Amino acid sequence: MKPLAANGIIDCEMIYRHRYRDVFIITANTVMLAGLIFITRTTPLTRADWLPAFPFFLTLSVFTLTFGISLGSINMSLHPMVVIAAVLVMGLVPTSWMLLVGAWIHGFIRRWWSEPLRIPSPKTLFGLIRVTAVNSVMHTVSLIAAWHLMRVLGRELFFSTVNFAYLPSLALFSLIYFLYNYIFAAGYYVIEGKEILLVYLRKLPFITLYELPPVIFAVLAAVIFIELGPIYFSGFGLALVIISLITHSLEIMRQGLEQRVQELNSLQAVGQALNASLRLPELIPAIHDQVVKLMPVEAFYVALYDADADEVSFPFVIEDGHRANWAARRFGSGFTEYVLHSRRPLLAGQDDLNALRQELGIKQHGRQAACWLGAPMLAGEQALGVIAVQSYTEPGIYDETHKRVLMTIASQAALAIQNARLYDQTDMALAQRVQELDSILQTTNDGIMLLNPDCQALMINRAFLEFSGLEIDQADLRGETLLTPASSQDEETILSQIGFTPETMQAACDSLALGTERWHQKQITMSGPPERDVERTLVPVFGRDNEISGWLLVFRDVTEELELARTRTEMAHMLVHDLRSPLSVIMGGLDTSRGWLETGQVEGVVPMLEIAQNSGAHMLNLINDLLDIYKLERGEMPLQIEAVPLKSVLSDAKERFGPLLEKAGIMMVVDVASDLPPIPADWDKLSRLLCNLVDNAIKFTPDDGRIHLWAKNEPDGDKPNVLIGVSDTGQGIPADGFDKLFKMFCHDFAGKGRRRGTGLGLPFCKLVAEAHGGQIWAESAGVPGEGSTFFVRLPLQPEEEE
Repeated sequence: MKPLAANGIIDCEMIYRHRYRDVFIITANTVMLAGLIFITRTTPLTRADWLPAFPFFLTLSVFTLTFGISLGSINMSLHPMVVIAAVLVMGLVPTSWMLLVGAWIHGFIRRWWSEPLRIPSPKTLFGLIRVTAVNSVMHTVSLIAAWHLMRVLGRELFFSTVNFAYLPSLALFSLIYFLYNYIFAAGYYVIEGKEILLVYLRKLPFITLYELPPVIFAVLAAVIFIELGPIYFSGFGLALVIISLITHSLEIMRQGLEQRVQELNSLQAVGQALNASLRLPELIPAIHDQVVKLMPVEAFYVALYDADADEVSFPFVIEDGHRANWAARRFGSGFTEYVLHSRRPLLAGQDDLNALRQELGIKQHGRQAACWLGAPMLAGEQALGVIAVQSYTEPGIYDETHKRVLMTIASQAALAIQNARLYDQTDMALAQRVQELDSILQTTNDGIMLLNPDCQALMINRAFLEFSGLEIDQADLRGETLLTPASSQDEETILSQIGFTPETMQAACDSLALGTERWHQKQITMSGPPERDVERTLVPVFGRDNEISGWLLVFRDVTEELELARTRTEMAHMLVHDLRSPLSVIMGGLDTSRGWLETGQVEGVVPMLEIAQNSGAHMLNLINDLLDIYKLERGEMPLQIEAVPLKSVLSDAKERFGPLLEKAGIMMVVDVASDLPPIPADWDKLSRLLCNLVDNAIKFTPDDGRIHLWAKNEPDGDKPNVLIGVSDTGQGIPADGFDKLFKMFCHDFAGKGRRRGTGLGLPFCKLVAEAHGGQIWAESAGVPGEGSTFFVRLPLQPEEEE
């Protein structure tokens, strides 16, 4: 928005957005000029000796137009006083031509001497012509309209002599002239836009107070010129010039101070805005918001330089008032890269930009700028990026003041961006660390509860909830105080689940705080489900000052450890028992044989040696089974895969146990599907698997019972299987016996059998089935007489090696 004279003078070029405005200006000037020529030809001169006064008033008119006082975008001056004085002395026609000529002389001065005189001026010649044309039309038309309205009212407005009777007419004329002038100015601002119209209306009272009262001196000026002559009038004009210069100088000083104060306030606001956020997505738009308050911005962007990738990115770009997206690019030869490389600001118009391109080989990116201003954001020796503003239409829109302000903003922005990057790095590292710790806490198998010094829960993990069986969210438990009397059953449940009461937990914390013990550890049982044996450990958490800052409860599931310990104890007991009996038989047989040999009773030695040999073979088989299980568990026993006909294997098993079956009166039936092909398997290990299952069935089947040994196809999509079953009519397996079926040295899962086994047969079967890529399981109703069935599923195709 351009500065405007209070009485219609446009002090700076307006921004014309529609073509019809230019058409309006041209038409108005044409009509005004034609009307002025017509008035000149038809209206007689009021005063014949107007010519000597013309240069005096023309000079004062130009001078007061040039040196006025600015109220932001509105310019005020003493020009209306000069116009009314000229009308009183010269009449309508000479004054109208004076206004027309003075407006164009004023435009000429603004074109060539605006910088030395420190007055605003349009940036282009076409803009100057438009501004001057509008000014001349407004003043001239206002004057002619006011004059003719006075004629219609029958009022005389010419001083032939000093006559104060004309003062009422002068006052009325002045009011009409000001009214027309302000109306015409407001009408133009309506065309120009609502924003500038509102500014004009807000400042109109101040304009009136400044321009209307001095009109009284117009009478004095007219009296001096008419009664005393041009020489004395020159003194009055000189006084008017001095007053105008003084007020103009004071106004320039005021504007400078006001601008500097505004800059300092704005820069302070910039600093506050930039320090208000440590995140780049919020920080960079804040830079733009502050820059637009300090300088005109047609296009704006922030460029950031990534030294590691040698790349320039544009996170924030504004063009024509809208956000734009510019792709990142490799560090090249644009003006942005030039500022980054030189580490100095650059202010250049279109001609300077073209010269730099030719001299330095700078590449043009995007639209051609008429004026470009960029400042580097420097953090020590590191160039973080560039803040740039540019105009596509006005070559000299930016000056050294703008460069100084933008450099200050760039310095503050560099510090803010560096802090934001450090914050992002720290925040990212912290977030990553927190995520790692949370992942560890949530994936560890140990239950963890972190408490503050007052025993309020700060953090719990998934394992703790699984151990405790509490059906609550982790977030709901945080902040609960475990030592205070419970307001609900939840806290009592938590304490009871972890094996504490408020008293015992307080005692444990006091003991640790006094240093009586380094940690408090106890084995408890937690209900789960499933029920678990848990080792609970309470330790203090120390801060940097070596003071207790909290408590850490760790719950380690020791169920498997205790089970393994029990298994080791049972296994040792079983081994001792199973090896002691045959060893006792061997030792007894050997002692007896030696006694007989010493006494010469040779005939009884051979049976004793046979008994000792059978006991040794039993021991050897037991040891071999243990070694085979050990090797199968570790994959150290390779399978000798071949095509095995199942009918032969099942028939061999029946034949092997034939005497034992006959002795017990047990009938065994072998049933193999006729379409069953040979299966890929290790004949020896598969045979041992089936023999173990048959032996197990014989052991638990009563006399005159029945055993069914069968095999059939089991289609399963692309991987057909064979299903082998061993069914008996024994006492069956109880519901609580299935978990022990395939564990080593377990004998009591199905009650008392025909004889005591080693507890190694079924574990061996399980390992052999799994080594072939199959499965083994048992089904039983647990009802005596209905027995049980052991199933073995094996693939009909060999497993592919990975």
